[in-house]
Amino acid sequence: MAFNLTWSKGRFVQLVNFTPTKNDMRKKIGLTLVAISLLCSALMAQSGGEATYSFLRLPVSARASALGGEAVGLWDNDAGLVLQCPSLMNASTTKQLSLAYISYYADISYGSIGLVYDFGKLGTMAFGLSGINYGSFDAADEVGNITGSFRASEYFANISWARPINERFQFGASFKPVYSALESYVSYGFALDMGTTYHSTDSLFAATLMFRNAGTQVKTYTGEREPLPSEVVAGVSLKMRHAPFRILATFDQLQDMNVYFKRPEKNTDPFATGETTTKSQSAVERFGNEVLSHTTAGVEFNPLRGFYLRGGYSFRRRNELKLVDRPAMVGFSWGFGLKIRRLMFNYARSNYHISGGSNVFSVTVNLGERR
Repeated sequence: MAFNLTWSKGRFVQLVNFTPTKNDMRKKIGLTLVAISLLCSALMAQSGGEATYSFLRLPVSARASALGGEAVGLWDNDAGLVLQCPSLMNASTTKQLSLAYISYYADISYGSIGLVYDFGKLGTMAFGLSGINYGSFDAADEVGNITGSFRASEYFANISWARPINERFQFGASFKPVYSALESYVSYGFALDMGTTYHSTDSLFAATLMFRNAGTQVKTYTGEREPLPSEVVAGVSLKMRHAPFRILATFDQLQDMNVYFKRPEKNTDPFATGETTTKSQSAVERFGNEVLSHTTAGVEFNPLRGFYLRGGYSFRRRNELKLVDRPAMVGFSWGFGLKIRRLMFNYARSNYHISGGSNVFSVTVNLGERR
């Protein structure tokens, strides 16, 4: 579904006529990986603006946001990572209540709440609700006359389940019903996440392979069915044994090996008419940029007990959203975490544009841990 937005008098103005986008170990381990592979084979490449329910891609966790926006390989007792990947959920996250709030541009806000509970041999489950509010819009006719106002918002619930395959492998899945209301246009559907996580016995190393946002629209906006923002994601994390550092790398959009955007550059010819040009690239340079476009890197530093400093970098975000003349800190993110008894507070700041960034706040409370 595509918005027709124009900027007028310090706010977005929405034309009523919407235009839909077009083209818009063991046997258990083996079976799990085969299932993921079969799902992956059905994927079609998705890019910006070609999929509906795109808010499913937004990082909800402040910890993940600080680490670049992705942290699917982070094996830890953090219930806030359930929406990153369900297989990161384990028995140590039981009775954890997580809440998150994200402040975006133009008064757009996003929030989530979730609870994890371990059922022993049956596995660990999480239940949550997330939603994004785009705010109030002016409705206008085709010539710009204001005819009223309306609101736009989208929501999804998650029912997640995870269970160990053996002492090193964990499998998890999330079922996510989705509801979207944009002016008078309503759509609902569902998405499915599946993942398998390997973690060493000392929990210093972890690796995850997952399939995210597989699903379909049950009810479309205008009768034309649109694809969901499905993707294949892999991630690894390594915690230093004798140093207070953890490093992470996540590789997203692995189903599409053509996501690198070659930015046009300004013509330096003083007699040019303002056109932009693009420099040719060698095959090696093109391959390197393609690999980097799939990669998000992060580091977590734990100098004091209960205190964490984090930083992350997304090459693709920086390449696609920076201004050539003033790239500033676009693509970088940072944050910190503070644990006080049963309470864990996280904050993140992600830079999407030179004009500013988004702020993410999250709190996790362990309802079962005694003081």
